[in-house]
Amino acid sequence: MMQNHSTISLYFWFVITSLCLTLPTAHAAAPLVEPLPNAFVCGIPDQPCATTSYEFAAYDLSFNLPAELEWQTAHPSEYFYAIILKSSKAIYPDPSDLMDETECGDYFSEQERLSVQALFPQHKVFAARHGCSMVWYNNVNQKYNFLAVYTGTLAEAKKLLKAASKQFKGANIRKMQVVVDNIH
Repeated sequence: MMQNHSTISLYFWFVITSLCLTLPTAHAAAPLVEPLPNAFVCGIPDQPCATTSYEFAAYDLSFNLPAELEWQTAHPSEYFYAIILKSSKAIYPDPSDLMDETECGDYFSEQERLSVQALFPQHKVFAARHGCSMVWYNNVNQKYNFLAVYTGTLAEAKKLLKAASKQFKGANIRKMQVVVDNIH
């Protein structure tokens, strides 16, 4: 009887562990990972990186990519600092539900991004649209879209945070990466 109970317990442990490992992880905060070689970020607003393997949208923070993207691979940039100015809960289809017809939404419009860009003419203002494109950002809550300004270094972020905090309550510094993900 004791052996039977242990077998059942082991079975349920295996089933629950398997389910947990197969659940989608789009909502987890993705950790920083080893960057690609030469994956420098182009943080000047009017000078995006010229890449042939992927065309970044105007709201993306572009970075140098290899000439060809390896299939089913995430391509991370170098580490950088940015100031998260504001955020909103992301709306996107549930990747585990093939019948989910939810439209991506509740991201910051290009018009809003451009109006904030005017406040930081030397630093690229970028917007996350989690679940809506192949570009996402590490070390942030994937449940939220955000509007941020690229600073590059921690020293520059600290300097710019003082000015940003006057207009954007709750603005905060974040070390992150931009990732082009052709896995999904």
